Amino acid sequence: MNKLGIFMNFWEKNWDADHKKYIAKAAKLGFDVLEFQAQPLLNLSNDYLRELKK
Repeated sequence: MNKLGIFMNFWEKNWDADHKKYIAKAAKLGFDVLEFQAQPLLNLSNDYLRELKK
């Protein structure tokens, strides 16, 4: 079955938004994937990225 996703900027105009908030929101709404701009991830700590991966 194909996965269904949504682009984070459907809700947020800021590329540096709280990714965790929108990962949880997308999952709660039944989406399998949250797409977002990857550039801000380069500025996040490895600990935070591991937390997002969970």
